Amino acid sequence: MRMLHTADWHLCDKLGQHQRHTDLAQRVEVVANLCEEHAVDVLLVAGDLFYENISPEAMADALRHVNETFTNFFKRGGTILAITGNHDRDRHINMVRVGMSLAAPMPSGGNVQPGRMYLQSGPGYGTLQRNGETVQFVLLPFPTVHRYGMADDVHHSKEEQSRAFQQRIRAYLTSLIPEGKLQKQHPSVLIAHLPLSGVQLQTSHHLTEKDQVLIDDIALFDGYAYVALGDIHQPQVYKNLEHIRYSGSLDRLDFGERDNECGVVLIEIGPAGIIGSPRFLSIPATPFLQIDIEDAESELPQLAERYPQRDAAIVKVSVSTKNMNLTQDEVQKRLRAIFPRIFSIDFVEAERLHKPAEREWSPRKSMTETVREYLQHQLDGDDLKEEVLALAEQFLQEGA
Repeated sequence: MRMLHTADWHLCDKLGQHQRHTDLAQRVEVVANLCEEHAVDVLLVAGDLFYENISPEAMADALRHVNETFTNFFKRGGTILAITGNHDRDRHINMVRVGMSLAAPMPSGGNVQPGRMYLQSGPGYGTLQRNGETVQFVLLPFPTVHRYGMADDVHHSKEEQSRAFQQRIRAYLTSLIPEGKLQKQHPSVLIAHLPLSGVQLQTSHHLTEKDQVLIDDIALFDGYAYVALGDIHQPQVYKNLEHIRYSGSLDRLDFGERDNECGVVLIEIGPAGIIGSPRFLSIPATPFLQIDIEDAESELPQLAERYPQRDAAIVKVSVSTKNMNLTQDEVQKRLRAIFPRIFSIDFVEAERLHKPAEREWSPRKSMTETVREYLQHQLDGDDLKEEVLALAEQFLQEGA
């Protein structure tokens, strides 16, 4: 059974005032073409299918585009298995899943019917039979108290809640075979949207316990033919284990990801497990350019030729004000004519050009993660820190 592992689509994403809908829709179409080119049976989407602040109308349009794009895939019996990530909002997911026939939940423990899309917002498992082959799938969306059936008023800190999530996930995974939910004679594939301890990010930073990692016990993945991971936008093999991978995102989403390679992973599962090595398939990514201009008058006429990808690129420009003969309005006007997707134009002193920019941290944090980090920092040393954090967590969960 041939599969394509993808993750972190972030459909209808925005970057500042820039709508990314067209970029991301084009990447989805590339994925559909790869499914046909490689005769893929199952497309895996390991979380973060949608932009965090997507409207219900935009979500419906995005799913409609997916349905149309994968018409041939579905007609020949192809199946999409998707899970929710930390940027997918349950109130939107549930509404769309109820209202549209495209995205159904996985049948709990039953047989997955081919030729459609499944969108899972809680832990689940199922079996897919195709062309005489049987593969079992275990799905672990990004954990929230609602998705994992936990009370939201019993955890006094984020760390305590994270430990509870670890215990819940560990108990769920370790129960599947003893309770007869998974059969050892058939290969199993795990799909999860989780940050793991030691994961390499865009910088030299690795995730550690202080980052509130949810899973650090690699033994939980023993026995799986392949583990398809999402959440980290940089494609990578986990701890040199070729069958445990982050596919990365379908496109670059911000300047912190400007050097990322984007793509998907092609794998094949047979009766005895994975066949050969997983194969990373690179796909085109939106260029993110950071341009320094020392002499606007002489350099502006050369920019169009220097950057042939200028129409597609999202661009930050820094312009030196030293000895600048043009007005700032004129420079901005000419830059916007050359680069239709300008993100920002900064006029700076000459000595500030060419300084290494502080690397942006990616993948981008969600609103709730940002609030938590801010409060942790601002309340450091405050006697009421834990009480305020507990109250904030209650509000954040109610708004999720």
